[in-house]
Amino acid sequence: MRLRVSACNQYSSKTPVISILLLAGAAWLLRIFAGRIFAAGMLMYGKEPNWAEMLRWTIKGTSRKTAKVD
Repeated sequence: MRLRVSACNQYSSKTPVISILLLAGAAWLLRIFAGRIFAAGMLMYGKEPNWAEMLRWTIKGTSRKTAKVD
């Protein structure tokens, strides 16, 4: 199968470069979102977050309630 795909040469040489760039970009975005969730989760003091809170944290960052800890 691999030999047939490479013999046909129907894919351009840009395809592997584009896929690696997409993979790197997705990993970078997931790292940012995971960092936001972790930062907000550290301020939760053991409370179990739900999916809506985690989605809000990824979009807006930490919530104002949990960020103002004195």
